[in-house]
Amino acid sequence: MPVGDDSFSLGKSGNRVLLALESRTPVVSEHLDSLDWFESTYDAEQMGKQLVSALRDPQAARKDVIDQRSIAHKIFNLGDIAESWSDVIEHAKPYRKTRGEYGLSVSTSKLLVCINNATDRPIAMAMVDQANRLDIEVGVVVTPEACHRNPRLIEDLISRRISPTFLQRTDIRRTDFRWLRNASALFCPSESSHPAHGLPHWLTKVANSAGVKTFTCQHGHRNICLTDPTDRHHSIASQTIFTWQDPDLLPSWVDEDVRRRCVATGRIYNHTRAENTDEILNDRPTIGIFENLHWKQYSNEFREAFVQNILALAENNSDLDFLVVPHPAGLWTIKHANTLEVPENLNFFNPTRSAGRFITGAELLPHFEKILTTPSTVAVDAAQVAVPVAVIVPNESDFEDYLPLQLLTEIEQIQGYISGHAKEEERRAREFLKAITLQDTDPVLCALRAIFPQHFVPTEHVSVMNERPTMGTA
Repeated sequence: MPVGDDSFSLGKSGNRVLLALESRTPVVSEHLDSLDWFESTYDAEQMGKQLVSALRDPQAARKDVIDQRSIAHKIFNLGDIAESWSDVIEHAKPYRKTRGEYGLSVSTSKLLVCINNATDRPIAMAMVDQANRLDIEVGVVVTPEACHRNPRLIEDLISRRISPTFLQRTDIRRTDFRWLRNASALFCPSESSHPAHGLPHWLTKVANSAGVKTFTCQHGHRNICLTDPTDRHHSIASQTIFTWQDPDLLPSWVDEDVRRRCVATGRIYNHTRAENTDEILNDRPTIGIFENLHWKQYSNEFREAFVQNILALAENNSDLDFLVVPHPAGLWTIKHANTLEVPENLNFFNPTRSAGRFITGAELLPHFEKILTTPSTVAVDAAQVAVPVAVIVPNESDFEDYLPLQLLTEIEQIQGYISGHAKEEERRAREFLKAITLQDTDPVLCALRAIFPQHFVPTEHVSVMNERPTMGTA
């Protein structure tokens, strides 16, 4: 029985030891504070010896089980357990009803945050941390997809004393208000009728039916229903949509019903920097290359040209290292890298391997000299942490929303960017950010003010759900 260091494992491991003894099964365990009477060890090598001994001498192991069961029965006898329960019941505080009409909270403010995928995490944790600082109760719902690409996610939540609820795809077969966990507001970092957002979309519709306020936000530079001209036909169910910029500046094709629900906050995000990168980066100057080549809009010709340009770039710049960082869901280059002959100074970041499982690509950004990326929100991430960035595109005309960043199509342009002065790229990045998101605001605080206005001292102007002003001050 190896024992984890989180509260869930510590409690569950003790239960499993007792269940094994009750089933007359020998147990070899690491030390458990909750079972200080049980013979255990801190030493992994000693555990190995005990395991071998139990297998070689099953009679002695069974005798140990009988002795340990006898001790357990004395400590956990039914009389003592019944007495403990009686004491709990006698001194329990009266239950206070926290709901009026079913689904409508009459308790103090509670925010429920749904984390659906890898890119939701930095947005969600920014909201969770600020809500905690404001003494707003927070609950979290997570999906299997979120945990699969975020092995650190559960530990992050446990460290904040948050026990998440796990939502499976099979759970959406029925409408059950219990998923809302008595929340007065639901926030989904990404929510739409697109299949990738299916779970938060369903949860939002359940919350709408229950009378719970619902919120989502612009989570990418090209966002479904808001800024992505290639994906206009989906819908957003949330009552309020937090956008990076004034809703009046959204494209003309945006549905007026969607525009009416938008409130400008600036970009909600939590920028963090990876500290332990020894297994990923060395001391040489490194160029970060980010790709989302799995995207269906790209042609095979563009993918092939991208790969050949990157190989040529590494061969022509032996004084630099290059690290390719794939989209955490698509992993296109990871799937195709083993078919390539790559120079020694070109490496691939694999978020599924041990070295990358607890680091995200966004956390590596501050470590790079410059960034190259296919069209994606990475361009915004890099600009916001002040790292020079340029965009490799299939053609310039379809990606003018990334201007004034450099749009690169040929290897000569890419090489020119690598050799160019960083000061000019920094100026371009500042202009890019001014064009796409509010400046000098606290986006998270603006969002929470819109969700829970009662927690804030009234100011000259505070936006409410059905207004569409720019929230320019925190």
